[in-house]
Amino acid sequence: MGLAVAQDPAADPGAAEVPAPPPSLQDDPVAPSGPQEAATPVAAGPKPGGVAAVIRVEGMIYDFTLQSMQRRVKRAEELGADVIVLELETPGGVLSSALAISKYLKSLPQWTVAWVNDEAYSAGILIASSCRQIVMAEHSATGDCAPIAMGGSLGPREVKKAVAPLLAEFRDNARTNGYPYVLLQAMCVEGIKIYRVRHAESGQLRLVNQKDYHFMVPAELRHDQAPQVPDDAQTPRAGSDPLLGQIVQTVTDVQQRGAWVLDDDPKKPSPIVYDGSSFYTVTDSEAIDVELASAIVNDDVGLKQWLQAGRTIRINTSWSERLAGWLTHPMVRAVLVLALAMGAYMEFQSPGLGVPGLVALVALITLVGAPYVVDLAEVWHLILIFLGIGLVIAEFFVIPGFGILGILGAIFIITGMVLQIVPSGSGLLPLPDWSNLDIQVLLRKSAGWMFLSLLVGLIGFYVLAKFFGNIPLLNRLILTNESAQAAASRGAAGEVAISGDEVIGGGKIVIGATGQTVSQLRPTGRARIGDQTIDVISQGQWIEAGQPICVIGVQSNKVLVARAD
Repeated sequence: MGLAVAQDPAADPGAAEVPAPPPSLQDDPVAPSGPQEAATPVAAGPKPGGVAAVIRVEGMIYDFTLQSMQRRVKRAEELGADVIVLELETPGGVLSSALAISKYLKSLPQWTVAWVNDEAYSAGILIASSCRQIVMAEHSATGDCAPIAMGGSLGPREVKKAVAPLLAEFRDNARTNGYPYVLLQAMCVEGIKIYRVRHAESGQLRLVNQKDYHFMVPAELRHDQAPQVPDDAQTPRAGSDPLLGQIVQTVTDVQQRGAWVLDDDPKKPSPIVYDGSSFYTVTDSEAIDVELASAIVNDDVGLKQWLQAGRTIRINTSWSERLAGWLTHPMVRAVLVLALAMGAYMEFQSPGLGVPGLVALVALITLVGAPYVVDLAEVWHLILIFLGIGLVIAEFFVIPGFGILGILGAIFIITGMVLQIVPSGSGLLPLPDWSNLDIQVLLRKSAGWMFLSLLVGLIGFYVLAKFFGNIPLLNRLILTNESAQAAASRGAAGEVAISGDEVIGGGKIVIGATGQTVSQLRPTGRARIGDQTIDVISQGQWIEAGQPICVIGVQSNKVLVARAD
């Protein structure tokens, strides 16, 4: 694979106006020849006095990142921006989303600049390299774009599937924007050494990997102990991509063989740019040295001066995007899950839609709705959540006693809630990319907060079950023991007779009637009152089967009972 061919300043009228990197390391005398597909026309460069629009991209990269970026670029165009600056602070993200963003940025007619402030790893460097220029803030870093598998290395098939499109996009970015391809290659292929070599006659500089180095530099002029490449070794075709752990020779032009020397000028940085010990990562000053970055820019004022722009504007996310993003934070979702569980539990204790039921309903709508707004949730997540809710309700009302249906329902709900905020791939049943390190971190955070919420919820259930009738404010939602006894005496005297015709089981149920539980009340279950076996709800306590109970209220078709001590 050859490096990108440098642009001819004479053919680019904007080149003299833009602080572009020196063309030396961008020139590639052995770039693939032959007819090339015409590139999408782009701006020649930022004109002095123009408008630069800064679009900040932070956090994980996924499909919504592209949608938000497209909306903001459109707003920037409406404001007359001729330069689009992406301010990047991202640990990486989903490969398919990053590839789509890379292609989108190369299609823009405006001049594009990636401003790394203060990190752009993995998918971040892929996006950055799709821009016409890269600038970096002080102490910033970028690189390390390799796919990583949980607990081990990717197999050959996974490598080909993940790395091939990544390298192809990097190669196109390097060719389109003039970056040394070997730098981008070393960020996602482990073991690539990077050398700076100089043509013995022309003095042209070039960055190459170790196999190209041994092909281009005579043996007697080599200054390191990198493994030799036998002269009779099979020469790979130019443009082929290496797999992880396999370094492929990319220079095959015989005219280049032995025509280069190591550029070991003591006044320059070391000619052995990188030792290949891991995936290539650079800081701001290192990026300047290898001509990956054009400048160091720390703030909007410095950016405006470097671009020679008339003004800079920031195109921020909309309030709805920010709100939806906040609502999909794992910690916020944990609080919403807790509100859903507590609200639903208290509503069971005080049947009829009230404040607790409304809180639970709002929490549920927010939990399932916010991820859809930011394009994270899948339809099957929603199905899983509501199927789980249905199983829990069935456990409470149809088959009293918390058993297999309730446990299975809880698992469905938690799984759906956890996966709702994790970017998924494509297919009939879209699943997260389990090999992506950033997604693994997000999964752990989401699951951790969800289980913490579950633990707090269980404690809350216990407290409510034991003290529900004695907690200030909450005790107004149910009949107290005194009011229950008064109602019972009135019912016994015939003063108050509450019809229970609509109660499941038929007949008449009056306040003060006594009976015995047939199943556990947690808090719902079944009890026998007189000659009827009906569904009842306890006033908060969990009552075991075979215990005496007393009716303390009838609301619509619900019968409230308490333990008769």
